[in-house]
Amino acid sequence: MTLPVNFVGIGAAKCGTGSIHRYLGEHPEVFVSPIKETNFFIEDGQRSPRKRVRSMRAYERQFAAVEQETAVGEYSPQYMNHPSAATRIAATLPDANLLVSLRCPADRAFSAWAGRACSGVERRPAEVALRPGNPYVDDGFYLQRLAPYLKLFPREHIKVLVFEEFAADPAATMAGLYRFLGAEPGFEPNVSVRLGTIRIRVTHVSMRAGRRSGACSRTGSALRSRSCAGTERCFSAAWPSRPRMTPRCARGRSSCTATRSPAWRICSGATLRCGKR
Repeated sequence: MTLPVNFVGIGAAKCGTGSIHRYLGEHPEVFVSPIKETNFFIEDGQRSPRKRVRSMRAYERQFAAVEQETAVGEYSPQYMNHPSAATRIAATLPDANLLVSLRCPADRAFSAWAGRACSGVERRPAEVALRPGNPYVDDGFYLQRLAPYLKLFPREHIKVLVFEEFAADPAATMAGLYRFLGAEPGFEPNVSVRLGTIRIRVTHVSMRAGRRSGACSRTGSALRSRSCAGTERCFSAAWPSRPRMTPRCARGRSSCTATRSPAWRICSGATLRCGKR
């Protein structure tokens, strides 16, 4: 079977990828794999429980129902965190388009911690878990994570979405994404359905964790504002010696959720190239 796949979503986790996958699947000209996060292109031999499709035959079965759809693909946000996945995708699907959703690194890290804490997997308080060298933090150094893909795929084949813009106007973001994939941009997905109720769960988990660790006063501003600046203040209290992830936000000059061009995106080039500023 010749793989009909012509796009792959590669990241990032906790950046709205569940909703994006759903809205892509609603479009009559787009086919997405029934399993989100197949993680097929994660390197063989890595005994990762996240790898849900392990053989080429199983991967092909994900697209057995494809008919006349213009865009065919899958979304596995963990690909961005596995450099070898870039090589495997390029070898198998050299002409594929790549989709990337990025979010304020501080908000993304906090959301990742909160989701795992809510499920009981993570038992450390935020002030302990959100430290240098931990994947919660390291996964937010986007330039490092994207470097292998930028070397193997032309820039015009990579579509970068900004989570803050997607959250503010999902219909407009999806119209641009449909256009990028060659599908009718006028289609309107049901954006009233959004996956990932992290805002509700964050408050519950964070206050519970705060009572255990005495960190309520340190996380309170982040919970109330849910902005990059608020989360940055939380990080500053819990992790005073860390590299600055969002310097403009830390100085209070801008909020990631307040502008069309988020502050973290403006400063990310210098920050991600020099993580010890």
